[in-house]
Amino acid sequence: MDSDYYHRILAMIEQYGLRLNDDEFDQHLLVSLETIEHVVDAADVSVGDSVLEIGPGPGQLTEALLQRGAFVTAIEIDRQFAPVLHNLSERFPGRLTVIWGSATEVNWPEHVEKAVMNPPFSITEQLVDLLYSSRSIERVSMVTGRRFYDNAAVIPGNRGFTRTALMIQAKYDIALVEKIDRECFYPQSGDRAVIVKLLPAERPHPIVRRLADYMVSDEQIHFRFVLEQVLEVFNHRAKKYRQDFSRYTTLSDFRFSPELLNVRLQDLTNYQISEVISQLTARYNSLVKNMKSVRRKRGGGIEE
Repeated sequence: MDSDYYHRILAMIEQYGLRLNDDEFDQHLLVSLETIEHVVDAADVSVGDSVLEIGPGPGQLTEALLQRGAFVTAIEIDRQFAPVLHNLSERFPGRLTVIWGSATEVNWPEHVEKAVMNPPFSITEQLVDLLYSSRSIERVSMVTGRRFYDNAAVIPGNRGFTRTALMIQAKYDIALVEKIDRECFYPQSGDRAVIVKLLPAERPHPIVRRLADYMVSDEQIHFRFVLEQVLEVFNHRAKKYRQDFSRYTTLSDFRFSPELLNVRLQDLTNYQISEVISQLTARYNSLVKNMKSVRRKRGGGIEE
């Protein structure tokens, strides 16, 4: 770790009289210049990019983004950082806009292409929902807990597939960039932290994508309705190969209890989501396998 940069951050904290609030805001500042550069690199930020930053604090990542020539919109809840961010705004005129408030409550800017964040780990899952809803953000670099990454990277159909994995993988491919030593934070973080990057999913799983769409579109939708919509997808794909299937997929093909069918989609527990994805994925994979076999016999390919 660059000791000069570390002491520069400590001097800034003293100069502005900053008091980090670990209890309310989970504030842990990055004090490793190398780590900061790696976070920015993971977002592939270059001159002219429009970047959303969540939780700039006193602006270590913000400064690195501005030095790359980006236009930054930063969302910050703690106004004690206003003098530091104002100073950055004066140094990089016209390229830094600060929105004061919680990133989970304020409106995010439109037309930003990339997001960079070192947020409180406690709100990461809420931010994931907002990232999914964003129409413009295609690339994300974030500092988060190792546990979050492990949960988000579980493959559909495997045990432990959670709501976090559902919302991430419906839109993005997730990759681990590197682990972050505790010494790279001030004060030192008690959780194991990593840098992860999110890129547009090359082939988002159709079931996962459908469930995520309903997760963010209507909080009152019940699982039964969503399941019926998923079965329509199954059967639409199988329709062209009807002579090769004894019947279409129905609710009775699954072991879902009546109680589960009547639960709001938003209220499904992670265990229930794991079971739902496991059963639907197994059925979908079987369907695709049969369709591929039929198509091969007919001498053609198949789109999944």
